[in-house]
Amino acid sequence: MEATDVAGRLDSALERCVMRLALLLACLVFSGCTEPPQVTKTRGDARTALFKECMDLASKLPRQADDDVADIVNACSTQSWYMTNHIQ
Repeated sequence: MEATDVAGRLDSALERCVMRLALLLACLVFSGCTEPPQVTKTRGDARTALFKECMDLASKLPRQADDDVADIVNACSTQSWYMTNHIQ
């Protein structure tokens, strides 16, 4: 067996090993980025409750001629999302 054959086989084995490690690292990184389903469901329920409360409060305020319902819905949606994701 020639030295170039051995070196070529070592390079090939090293490349496969590096690729496997990179794939394993990517899997570990991506699997650690997801939340458990229970946390997501709990946040979703809290977000829905906050959105409904905001809409209820908005309906009790006096309306102005330039009020747009889409703006009110957007504001309630944004605030409920913010409160469930950033305020613990």
